[in-house]
Amino acid sequence: MDKFEKGHYIQCDGYKAFVPSKINREFICNDPKILSLLEKASRYIGELNAYSKNLPNIFFFLYMLAMDEATFSNKIEGTKITLNEAVAPDEEILPERRDEKREVTNYLFSLMRSYRRLTGVKNILESYEKIDCKTLPFCTRLIKEAHGDLLFKGRGQNKQPGEFRKSQNWIGGNMPSTAAFVPPPADMINELLSDFESFWHNDEIYVPDLIKIAICHYQFETIHPFLDGNGRIGRLILMLQLVDSGLLELPTLYLSKYFERNRKQYYDALSLVRENNDINQWIRYFLEGVCDTAKYSVVLLKNIDDLNNECEEKIQRLIRSHINANSLLKNLYKYPYVSAKDVADMLKTDYQNANNLLKSFVKLGILEVNNKKRNKTYTFKKYLDIFNTDYLR
Repeated sequence: MDKFEKGHYIQCDGYKAFVPSKINREFICNDPKILSLLEKASRYIGELNAYSKNLPNIFFFLYMLAMDEATFSNKIEGTKITLNEAVAPDEEILPERRDEKREVTNYLFSLMRSYRRLTGVKNILESYEKIDCKTLPFCTRLIKEAHGDLLFKGRGQNKQPGEFRKSQNWIGGNMPSTAAFVPPPADMINELLSDFESFWHNDEIYVPDLIKIAICHYQFETIHPFLDGNGRIGRLILMLQLVDSGLLELPTLYLSKYFERNRKQYYDALSLVRENNDINQWIRYFLEGVCDTAKYSVVLLKNIDDLNNECEEKIQRLIRSHINANSLLKNLYKYPYVSAKDVADMLKTDYQNANNLLKSFVKLGILEVNNKKRNKTYTFKKYLDIFNTDYLR
C-alpha cells in the first residue's frame, strides 16, 4: 500500500507511546494478492446480500446470527461463555457465566441501537421497519453511544462507558513501562479520531470500501480510545461500516468468529503494521476473513432455511394446533430454550395447551427435552448445532 506510514513513538513519563500516522489521504494498492482478494470478497458479499434479501424468513434468523457474533467477540477478550449458554435460561448455566451473558446481551442491544441511529430501522434483529427518529452518520458520536450501551452494567462499567479516555491505557503488563503496547496519549485521541472520521467520509480519494474498513479497524485499535471495550466496539464498528458503505444491507456478515478462530494471526497482523509498516499483510488477512465469513454465512443461512423447511413440513401434521405451531417455530429461532410457561406466555395460551404443543414438537423430532420431572426445558438442538458446526478454516 503506497504512502502508508505506520507512525512513531513518543517519549512519555517513563515509557514510550505509539502514535499512528493520520490516514485521511489517498492510498494506492499494487499488491496483486490484495486486488485478487478484494475482487473475491466483493463478489462473496454480493452473493450473501442477494441470498439474504431473497430468504423469506431472514428476520427469524438475524437475532441468533448477532448472538453468535456477540459470543465470539467477547470470547476474544477472554470470556468462556458458549452460544448455548448465552441463549439458555440463567438457572441452566453456571453463576460465573451470568455476568458474561449480560455482556453478550449488551452487545446485541448496542448493535441494534447503533444500527437504528445509523439507518432509522427500529430493530434490525426483528424487521426492516423504519421509524421517525433522528439518525446519525457514521461518526465518533455514534461510536461513543454504542460503547456506552456495550459496557452498561457489564465488564468495564466503571471505566467511563461512552466517553473517550482521559488517561493513559496500555495492553499487557502491569504498567505502561512493562506493557506490550502503549497507545497514544489521551490528549491526542480527538485529533486522531477526527482524522479517522474524515478518512471514512472522504469521497475525493479512491480507496475501495473494504480496504477503507480494514485500515479503519487497524487505526481504531491502535488509537485504543476507550479505557475498556476497545476490541469489542472495534469489531461492532465493522458491521456499521459495512452497512454505511452500502456493501451490506442486513447484518449477516460478522468477523469475530474468524478472528477468534485465528486469534494469534489477528493480533500478530495488527502488531506487524506498527512494527514493520506492513499494512498489506493486515489487509490480506482481513480480506481473507471477509471471503471466508461471507461464504460461511451463505452456507449457514442455507442450512437454517433447510431446517426451517423441514420443520414447517413436519408441523403440517398438527392439524388442530397448526397456527400455534407456526408461531412457536418462529419464536424458537430467537429462543431455542423454552419451558411450557415460556410458550404459554409467547402464544398467549394456557399452560396445558403449551405443554401439549411442546410434547408434539418432541414427537416430531423438532425439540429435545431434558429429563427433569419438573421445570422441563425444551431445546431446539438442531438449530443450535448449525451454529456450532465449524465452517470456517
